[in-house]
Amino acid sequence: METSASSLDQTAQHSSLHGTEQPRRLEGPLDSEAESAASRTKEASQRCKKDPHGLAIATPWVFAAYRFAHDAHDALVKRTIDEEGFSKRLLTAGPKSPFRFSYVAHQTFKLINPHGHGANGPRFRNETLAWFRETFPEDERLTAGFALVVCAAKWWTHEQGHRSVTPNVRALTILDLDRKLPTWGFVESERKAIRRLLRSRRP
Repeated sequence: METSASSLDQTAQHSSLHGTEQPRRLEGPLDSEAESAASRTKEASQRCKKDPHGLAIATPWVFAAYRFAHDAHDALVKRTIDEEGFSKRLLTAGPKSPFRFSYVAHQTFKLINPHGHGANGPRFRNETLAWFRETFPEDERLTAGFALVVCAAKWWTHEQGHRSVTPNVRALTILDLDRKLPTWGFVESERKAIRRLLRSRRP
């Protein structure tokens, strides 16, 4: 049983009722472009720290990557941080994190980096991405690829919960995830890293 974008939408709406409300953006005619950019950066940073997607408990490593994606966005755009520097940041997420595996750190960086190979490629253009962009405009700075990583985490958590309380429905397995990820455009190397991110728990 697969979850559509509308199901993810319902999950997001439920989270908003029990979590944070979207911050209000105040921009006056006298605001300079720099001030507006700084304000958007601050609001996005505050927003992501409040876990608007409900990632922190069920998928903590995706949440860590989500926060790093926001915090390092400007540096990535300006190319003032490279993969080595970003990987060092990922390692601060916690002990025994999946980021200690080079392939996970590499794929995470590639999907988060606006200049990453294929991070905003046409293979990621689908209905789920369109839903995400419309529903979470404050996450516009996320690449298409990483936005779909967040969607994968939301789907994984939603399906686990749904199946656990639905009679006569088998438990969610990694095989279900393997079947789902290609429909969103992920290639095998990316899927391998995403599987590790979603299945790893904090020690």
